Formats: sequence, structure tokens, C-alpha cells
Amino acid sequence: MNKSRYMIINYVFLLLFITSCNNKQLDLEKTRSENIQKNHIDKPEIEQIIIKHFGGRSLNDSIVYLINNKGFEFHIYSKNKEKSSSKVKDLKEGVFTDLTNKINLSDFKEITNGKSFQETDGYDTEIRILTKNQIISKTNGFGNENWDLITIFINSLNYN
Repeated sequence: MNKSRYMIINYVFLLLFITSCNNKQLDLEKTRSENIQKNHIDKPEIEQIIIKHFGGRSLNDSIVYLINNKGFEFHIYSKNKEKSSSKVKDLKEGVFTDLTNKINLSDFKEITNGKSFQETDGYDTEIRILTKNQIISKTNGFGNENWDLITIFINSLNYN
């Protein structure tokens, strides 16, 4: 009989332990879910990305790419108005969101502006990110993961 009581007591303790572990797991999952939601809410939503190539002492042309969840625009501005042109294309649904989810705005803000190439008759590149509350602008920030992500994305688009 003592053996039976001992087994029953052990069984009860085992059930209590399992229930306790299960509740802790549920609490951890709830906390993770809340953190994911909080991070999503705290992360400012990127509304638009503008990439501009400008400069060159002799040409004075600029090329502007504008991307948002409505589509993609490609503009060439020239001193000679006949050479100016614009194209607008739709983006597949979710493409802009996929891009913006990969961008770390905190890291993008920390990009150091690079040296200008205009003195040597070259172009400078500016990337401007617009959110509801701020505009973050960086020039010639080559070699940064976020900068490269955006420029690779632009180059992957068939805009010609």
C-alpha cells in the first residue's frame, strides 16, 4: 500500500510539474508574440524611397527613382528638355513591403555621407527614405548593408 501511495504522489507531482512547464511555455509564447507586435508597431513605416543620381559639371543631368507601394517611377531630368523623360511602372503586390521590411532604419541613419564625386565631373548618389514622421537622407553611403540592399533592388527592376 505504501508503494501505491508513493506512486500516486509521484504521479501527482509529475502532473503538476508538466502543467507548470506547459504554462511557462505558453507565457513565453505570449511574451514573444507581444514583443513581435510591439516591434512592428514601434518600427516606423517606410512610405517612400527616393534615389537620386545628380551632378557632373558638364552635363547637369539627374536621374531619380521613386519607389512606394503604389509603384516605381524613373525620371531623367536634363538641361535639354527634349532629353528629359519619365516612366511609371506598377510593382507586384508585396514587393515594396518586402524591401522595406529588410531595411534597418536605425542602421541607415548611422550611414556616414561619403565624399562627393562631382569635383571630378562625376555623379553623387542620394538615398532618401520617407516615413510618416521623418525624412532620412544620405549621400554616397556606399558599402553599407542597407544602402546596398536598396541599390541592388533598384538595379534589379526592369525600368528601361
